[in-house]
Amino acid sequence: MRALLVLLLATALWGSATASSKWAVGAAPFEVVAAIRFAAGAVIMLLVVRFTRTATPVARVSSALAGLLGVFVYNALFFWGLSLAPAVDASVIVPGLSPLITAAVSAVTGGQGLSRRRVVALCSALAGTALFAVGAFEGPSAGTDRLLGDLVFLVCAAIWSGYTLLGQRALAGTPPLHATAYGLAAGAVPLLLLSAPAATQVTWSALSAGFWFNMVFLTLGPTCLAGLLYYSSIRDVGAATASVATFLVPVFGAVFATVFLGESVSAVQAVGAVVMLCGSAVAVLDGQAARARKRAEQREGGGHEPARQIG
Repeated sequence: MRALLVLLLATALWGSATASSKWAVGAAPFEVVAAIRFAAGAVIMLLVVRFTRTATPVARVSSALAGLLGVFVYNALFFWGLSLAPAVDASVIVPGLSPLITAAVSAVTGGQGLSRRRVVALCSALAGTALFAVGAFEGPSAGTDRLLGDLVFLVCAAIWSGYTLLGQRALAGTPPLHATAYGLAAGAVPLLLLSAPAATQVTWSALSAGFWFNMVFLTLGPTCLAGLLYYSSIRDVGAATASVATFLVPVFGAVFATVFLGESVSAVQAVGAVVMLCGSAVAVLDGQAARARKRAEQREGGGHEPARQIG
């Protein structure tokens, strides 16, 4: 029970990040907000690593390269999207679609193929995404900026999926804590460079105490603590349960955006979001079941894949 509560807290922290970031980009340029969040997060995580010993080899170069994609490229686009579209859109699109893309690519490249159920789930999720995008033209925040922001979030979902897939291979065996710390550090440096021109235009003394309190929360909570809680809970609840729980992130994100920012979605977007999330969840769960069956077959066959007949 305790492990499930820890997992729930991790997903809630991740879900809060979008609303918190959206509030911040309303007070300062999005480049500056992203740079502050991840530079401060990198310093904290590197300090944690400094006092954490591990006998496991750490792939520092691979972690840094992964950080350039997953921290720098992803967040440069993500925070730009937040400056254009509501936080609720980001909360639904990115964490809802990225697991779906990851599951689909893994099925094809891993030789599993796509089952009929996964094909239906994929098509349903894509239809839900299209419906959600169409809904961007309704309501008080409708317009081309919102649509552009939603398109940016779609790109972010694909980038995060690529980061996940590449990280699974390049960082295999590297402790998650160390991979996260070095990735944050590598991504924070170009974010700082990107933010430099905008930072010179900021009237720093005019930023409120609320802004800095929000940045402290954004750095300590979603950036640092959430990952530590998530990976610690995996040991107790298992990777399958933990991965399924991540579908609570868009739910928490939408709730926080509604409660704290006063945002809302149209009826069309609400239907699209439900269809998209259900399709993504079915696709991911079906993929996990297929991998479990494959591992069971390999164990029954002596731990090896069946020999392939040649000729």
